[in-house]
Amino acid sequence: MAHGNVKQWIAILGPGLVMAACSGSKSGPATVLRTEDFIADPGTMPTTLPASPSALPAGTSAASSAPTAPGRPMVSVRDAGQGLRDVKVEAGPPPAANTDQTAVSTESATLVDAKIGEINGRPIRVEDLLGPLGDRLSQTARERRLQPGDWLLIQRAQPPGNREVSREDWLALVDRLIRMQLGLILQDELLAAEARASMKPEQRAGLRQFAKEMTEIKRRSLGGSRAELERQLRANKQNEQHFGKDIEAQVLVRMQLEEKVENRSRPSWRDVQRYYQRNREIFQPPAIARFRMIIVPAANTEAVQSIQAALDKGEPFTQVASLPINEWNASEGGLFGEGKTEIAGPFTSAEPFAFDSWNEAARKLTPGKFTLQPVSRVDSTGATVLTWLCLESLNERARPLSDADVQLSITQRLRDSAIDAARTTYIRRLVQRATYSDIETMTHTLVDIAADRYWPMGG
Repeated sequence: MAHGNVKQWIAILGPGLVMAACSGSKSGPATVLRTEDFIADPGTMPTTLPASPSALPAGTSAASSAPTAPGRPMVSVRDAGQGLRDVKVEAGPPPAANTDQTAVSTESATLVDAKIGEINGRPIRVEDLLGPLGDRLSQTARERRLQPGDWLLIQRAQPPGNREVSREDWLALVDRLIRMQLGLILQDELLAAEARASMKPEQRAGLRQFAKEMTEIKRRSLGGSRAELERQLRANKQNEQHFGKDIEAQVLVRMQLEEKVENRSRPSWRDVQRYYQRNREIFQPPAIARFRMIIVPAANTEAVQSIQAALDKGEPFTQVASLPINEWNASEGGLFGEGKTEIAGPFTSAEPFAFDSWNEAARKLTPGKFTLQPVSRVDSTGATVLTWLCLESLNERARPLSDADVQLSITQRLRDSAIDAARTTYIRRLVQRATYSDIETMTHTLVDIAADRYWPMGG
C-alpha cells in the first residue's frame, strides 16, 4: 500500500470500526449460565464439592478426598512419591533455609536484557540496539576487518593493505553505529508520539486494525502458519506483538512527516527558475563534436584531384581521409583531436579551430556532412594548403528550462532539500521539549556491553 494513502485509509476505517462495534453490542435477553456450560466433556464435571480442609479427618488431604471423574483417579501427594527413588514429595510450604545446603548454579550469570534508559516514557533496552547491530558487530570483531564504508563512518584513514584493525578502531565503529541507531529511535519515537497524540479515537482503532491486517498478510505469505511467522520473527529478534507495533510506528512516522514537513515543502515556479539560472553548467553542458579532416598542399594537384574525385563519387569521408596522401592523421581516418571537441554555446557561433576560415566552414555543416570544396589557407611557410572538413557527429547535451523533465528534476531537488531542512528543524524542536535519558550515558553503556559481548579485553 502506498504511504500517501495510509492516513486516508485510517480515517475511513476508523469510524467504520466504531459503527461495527456499536451494531454488534445489541443482544437478546440475558442468559444465566450454569457450571456445565463451561465444560466440554460432561464426564469431567464434579458431582460433589470437595470438603473444606477443616472438615477433613486428621491426616487426610483435600486432594485425596475430592471426588474423581470416571477413569481419572485422584492421586494424593503422598501416593505420588511411591515407587520413585531419590525423590521426596511433601505437601506444604518449602522448608526453611538450611545453611548446610546451598543452591549451586550450573552456569555463570548471563545478561539477557537490561533497561538502559527511556525516551518519552518508552524503555530503551540493550537488545533494542544490539539486536539489529549484533551480527555486524560480531562479524567485524571476529574477522578483525572494517569495510571501506566503515572507515568513512568513523572518519579515519583506511590503513594500507588488509591488516587487522585495532580494538580501538572497532570501538569507534561501535560508538558511531550505536549513536546513529539511538538517533533513529529518538526521532521515530518522537514523531510517532506526536502523531498518536493528534489522532482521534476512531483513527487509533483504524490504525490498530491496519496493523492487525498487515500481520495477517505476513502470516498468509508464509503459508498461513502462525508457527512459521513466529519462527521468522524470532530470527529477527521480534515477536508478533512487536511486529504489529512496528507497523503502527511506521505509519505514524509517515503521517507526521507528511503533515508537518512534506506537505509544507513545495517549491514555487520562481524557485525553479532561480535554480536553473544558478546551475546552468548542469543543464547546459558543452556539446561534443566529432570532426575529421583531409589536408593536402595545393601544389600537389594530383592529390587534390584524386581526393575531390573520390568525395564527388560518394566514397565515405573516413575512407578517403585514410589515404596516405592525407597529411592529417591518415592512420585514424583524419580524426581531429581525440574525437571529442567541446562546443560551448550554440553551434552556429562555435569556434572549435584555431583558424577563422575553418570555423566559418564548420559552422555551416550539419552532422554527417562535409565541405564539398576544400578550404584554402596559407601556412606559416607561406605555402597554400587545402582542407576538407567533416562534422561526423554532434552531441548537444543542453536542456532548456522548457523541458518538462528539467522542471521535474529541479522541483524534486528543491523539494528534497526543503524537506531535509524542515525535518531537521522540526525534529530539533521535538527533541528540545521531549524527556529522554542522556544519549552519552546510554551510548557508553551500550559500547561497554558490546565490547564485553563481542570483543572482550584481551580477546
